[in-house]
Amino acid sequence: MAIEEDRYNTWFWVSKIIASCKNIHHINACENLIESYKIMYNDQILASKLCDELDFKIQELIKLK
Repeated sequence: MAIEEDRYNTWFWVSKIIASCKNIHHINACENLIESYKIMYNDQILASKLCDELDFKIQELIKLK
């Protein structure tokens, strides 16, 4: 049960980091976090949702320029 709780707490934490991205260095760090999440928890579905959030954030940053 603790592993499941950690999985969702970590997912939420990475999601908050993605929301705070301001430049390409932050985006690159988030890509690494997502890859680590996918490996650590072996959860492709939640990792893909993080990828979707990151894609949305990239589009948001592009529109600001």
